[in-house]
Amino acid sequence: MSETRNFTRKELNRMAKVLLKAARILMENGAESRRVFETVREMARALGLPQTDVLLTHRSVIITVAAGDEAVTRIVRVGTLGVNMEKISEMSGVFRQLSAGEMTPDALEAALDALARREEPYPNWLRMIMAALACGGFCVISGGDARAFVSCALAALAGLLLRRAMMLAHFQPMLSVFSAAFLSASLATLFTRFTGSAAPSAGVAASVLYLVPGVPMINAVADLVKGHLMTGLARAMTVVLTAGFVASGLVLAMKLWEFNY
Repeated sequence: MSETRNFTRKELNRMAKVLLKAARILMENGAESRRVFETVREMARALGLPQTDVLLTHRSVIITVAAGDEAVTRIVRVGTLGVNMEKISEMSGVFRQLSAGEMTPDALEAALDALARREEPYPNWLRMIMAALACGGFCVISGGDARAFVSCALAALAGLLLRRAMMLAHFQPMLSVFSAAFLSASLATLFTRFTGSAAPSAGVAASVLYLVPGVPMINAVADLVKGHLMTGLARAMTVVLTAGFVASGLVLAMKLWEFNY
């Protein structure tokens, strides 16, 4: 750990920007609030900063760093919220190097920039196919037959493609969730009916499972339990809204196509 020393205002400003980068990477990739707090504070200690305060909201991070009579407060907006545990794991590696004195502030900033720019380890088409197959797998676990599996997987893949297209076109996120759920449920209903599946209910229900916000749900509970009420409640409301729009799309499709479950 670095020795505490005096910092100029320019140095404090730079340190705050570096810490904001770390916090933003963690928030955008699915880290819970406590982990963000602890990582930023420990990084600040390793950089020799005597006082650091962090405030998190659902879509922004505010950091104040102070040394002597100088203090700097900066804020950054958190971008698209996703899930990438590889980046969170890499952040732990960066933190360990910094704590061990193996990384200078310049090297830390370069490592964070490289981590932020790093692309997903797998192409989008592969992830969508695997997600669709996973939905089909849940269909089989729920008692679906081979026809229901194929119907469910194809319907889920179509919904995934629609959702990605709407996201790239900057549609409202909940509208993309509703539209994807409606399309997947509609296609699953029609496919299971056309193929004569003996377990259509399993195929229809599992076709929208890729929309279930699993990590945000876990993070919402973790934040609420650990006292981070602001971010916890915001994440919980996002989970509730997502579940509501998924259910709405599913029910509308079932009513429209007169699905008897």
